Amino acid sequence: LIPIACLFIALFWKISDFDSSTSVRRAVTFSVAAGFAVAAAILTHPLSVLFVAAEIAILFFIISAQNKISSTLKKTVFASLLSSAFVVLSAVSLYNGLNFGKFFPLQGNSGFNFFLGNNPAATGTCYLRPGRGWDEVHYEAECLANDAKISKDKIFIGKSVDFILRDPLSWLLLCAKKFLLVWNAKELVSGADYPLLRYFTPLQRFGYF
Repeated sequence: LIPIACLFIALFWKISDFDSSTSVRRAVTFSVAAGFAVAAAILTHPLSVLFVAAEIAILFFIISAQNKISSTLKKTVFASLLSSAFVVLSAVSLYNGLNFGKFFPLQGNSGFNFFLGNNPAATGTCYLRPGRGWDEVHYEAECLANDAKISKDKIFIGKSVDFILRDPLSWLLLCAKKFLLVWNAKELVSGADYPLLRYFTPLQRFGYF
């Protein structure tokens, strides 16, 4: 996600520098490329849609404030950007619909990913890893989904929404914690990178410092 986000930010920066001498072809080329990068970011991590939306709003504000390009070119830029992103997301949604029976433009497991970061037990990191606890959470959701004749994604999202509405203060504090963890001086735990596991695993022990 990080290199993709850097890519569309760089493209946005180039677009914000357009002026009256910029050709329509150049504007469309950069805008379509930015749209592809935006779609790739959303597909890589669904919640990045919030960051993407904020960046697009900032780009629109900068272009409008500078007033260096005509309104026609401005419309061309945003139409190209949004259209290319829509085409990519629609294609993925169509693929998911034909192969999995449901149309969604984001990750197929996005409901669980959202639940993982927004529930009463959430810690701000990937606290639940594949194993017994992971299986129990998925099994419970699958049973509820079968009974209700809906997808597991809806079960997980419903649980998260219930938590947010029931205890908004705890959820806001959790969001603040996740925000602060971004600026943590230490690298966050990811996957099976726990220090003790790395140290006591013979193959990984030699690379442990």
